Amino acid sequence: MSRFFASTTALTVACLGAILVGRSIAEEPAAQTETNTVDSIASAILDNAEDNKPAIRINGKDVMTIAQFNRILDSQIARLGGQVRPEDIAKIRPQIRTRLIQEIVNTFLVQDVADADPKPVSDDDRIRILTEQSQGMMTNVQQYVQMATAGGMDEKMALENLDRQVRMERIFVAQTNGIPAVTEAEAKTRFDEIVKANPDAVKKPELVTASHILVRVEKDADEATKNAAKEKIEKVRKELLEGGDFAKLAQEYSDCPSKANGGSLGEFGRGRMVPEFEKAAFEQKVGEIGEIVETDFGYHVVKVEKHDPAGTVTFEEVRDEIIEGMGRERIGEKISNYLDGLRAAAKIEILADEVVSQPVAAPSATEQKDEELPAWAL
Repeated sequence: MSRFFASTTALTVACLGAILVGRSIAEEPAAQTETNTVDSIASAILDNAEDNKPAIRINGKDVMTIAQFNRILDSQIARLGGQVRPEDIAKIRPQIRTRLIQEIVNTFLVQDVADADPKPVSDDDRIRILTEQSQGMMTNVQQYVQMATAGGMDEKMALENLDRQVRMERIFVAQTNGIPAVTEAEAKTRFDEIVKANPDAVKKPELVTASHILVRVEKDADEATKNAAKEKIEKVRKELLEGGDFAKLAQEYSDCPSKANGGSLGEFGRGRMVPEFEKAAFEQKVGEIGEIVETDFGYHVVKVEKHDPAGTVTFEEVRDEIIEGMGRERIGEKISNYLDGLRAAAKIEILADEVVSQPVAAPSATEQKDEELPAWAL
């Protein structure tokens, strides 16, 4: 999705696979009764409960213990390591917990509806779901069963879970059938509204897509060390000029984490690199192997793959993306309304005093260092 549409409109749901999440954390929930508001469920859970106690009961069914909830919550927070500053973990923890409870409630409500579906599930249905979820990597039901049983699940339960996913998909398809397609006129109206609200939304910055190979040397290194590093980068540049594969040579010689991606730094604008590196990236011709660039981090060879000048986004450039995005909005609204109805009709009880979890320590700055791009690439 382009920066234009992604930065100017909030999509309620990105795809059916993410639909069970429900509303965004940032959204204000609609007014509901105290027992059926998912956010009130989160705030009602108190401290110091026993881990084996049920945490939530939905329509008379215990759906998760505190221990189970904690494992999932800890896993979600652990995934944030390196993306969120350690001091911010505690601040966002309540939001993550609330969203997790939303997911649990929505999932079990839809599962209950799916389990009541008497229509049989065919092998074709199962294969289609497996193919979609694995992006074509798994197209055989027996392969799925073998993986599930290897993980400790019995064959009957594995097939029941797969069939449940098929039935849940049927629910969403039934709910979204008949949604009118977004017309070009509607997309143009949205485009005009966005531009009126934020004229800068149509401005395209000058952007470069580039790769580099870095031979790292500290700026206060002695002359012998610097000379050795320069000889190494000169040798690499010579191989490149003679037709060497840039990505392979980056993987072999570069001292930057980007070596894992063949030296690619992706797309970036002005002001993100140190001046010497930026000058080379924005002044080199596309496709050429540039002169050696010296920065405080060492010696670089830069290759520019693409250079897009600054300009203005036209409606024609983003028309398809706006139509796609508006279509997802319509699907999201339909599903959100459906989930609202399920929650309003459900009996949701809090059985535990608190869904608590030990704080998950985010990696320290030292531990994150090797995973981050150096300062010149930020």
